[in-house]
Amino acid sequence: MSTFSEESLVKRLKELNQTQQAIETLSLWLIHHRKHHKRIAEVWMKTLLDLEKASRKLTLLYLANDVIQNSKRKGPEFSTSFIDPLDAAFRHMYTVHPAEEKILSSIGRILSIWKDRRIYDEAVIGRFEKHKTQHQKLQQEKSKASDKDNSIQNPNSHNNGDQKRARKSLGDSGAPSSPTAPPDHSTHKKPRTSLSVSFNGDANLGEKIAQFQSNQKGSRSSNFEADVLPEDFKPPEHNEVIRAILALENASSTDAVVREKIASLPREVSDAALLQKVNDQHTLDSLRKQVEDACNLLNAYNGDLDKEITARGKLATILHDFRRYNAHKMREAEKELEVYKQKLSSAIQVRDEVRRHANKLPDMSKLPNVQGSRLGPLPTAGDLFTK
Repeated sequence: MSTFSEESLVKRLKELNQTQQAIETLSLWLIHHRKHHKRIAEVWMKTLLDLEKASRKLTLLYLANDVIQNSKRKGPEFSTSFIDPLDAAFRHMYTVHPAEEKILSSIGRILSIWKDRRIYDEAVIGRFEKHKTQHQKLQQEKSKASDKDNSIQNPNSHNNGDQKRARKSLGDSGAPSSPTAPPDHSTHKKPRTSLSVSFNGDANLGEKIAQFQSNQKGSRSSNFEADVLPEDFKPPEHNEVIRAILALENASSTDAVVREKIASLPREVSDAALLQKVNDQHTLDSLRKQVEDACNLLNAYNGDLDKEITARGKLATILHDFRRYNAHKMREAEKELEVYKQKLSSAIQVRDEVRRHANKLPDMSKLPNVQGSRLGPLPTAGDLFTK
């Protein structure tokens, strides 16, 4: 890779477009030069603040998301260095672009991903989300002030407004009704990974990603405390769980060699604007060959990712069943432990009772010696009646 310089970094940041390949390419370059992590974070923040369009700033936030998540295995340098710049960036976005609801919704999804995956602890996430909360409060205050101004300008419409609000909440028939329009789910979509922020590819792959994330959410929220195992339930063996986990150690998403190849693809294969520079058949044939090779590489990589998603879904199911079975065995062990605790308590009570009775018995050492000749023989039955 090319050597690091601040001028080169600024140029790359300003020319970055919101495509998966462009973001991953620059992300790999930054991770490669992670020894400059502090300077990279500072230049990133300065460049973001200098940009005018909110969409370009969102692209830099996507870049930071990719860098932070994909560099965690090699070290926490970027996740630590980006805390203050990210805090400043989030504050800037919510204060300078309060009307860009779509952009702010995308920022909210990024924060949701970090929160779910514990990229940052709760204190840092709370620090980031504080700007979102302040923005929401400000929007509510503006909405209330706008309603108040409208009521002052149109005093005769005050009652009509109340009636409209009442009809809206109760329905025109006077009975509670469901909302007439479905809510906007854009802010409630499942968080997407850094590789799928701008993913518009295979629909089946997208469905598998959503299904896998749904399975993960279900496994986290399962109530194992009240779970009852069916009679035909077959728990996974320990070896099966270990093999499934080890099989994903070298998953396609962590293949640095393939990602390096994808990141090093020439710009000509993805930028259609460069086709205008083609002026001869030889250049066109060469470009076609590059595009075909890139397509083959990406198709193979997407196929491997498809298999990985399926494997991760199976692993999530195995881990869910494994946790479910162990939770069931723990409940049984706890019940058995309670039984033995009760038995121990009963045994302790019996022991204490025996000790109390033993303490009430006479001291045998203080009794006269019955084995000596000092005492006479005991009287016979006849002696007792005659006397």
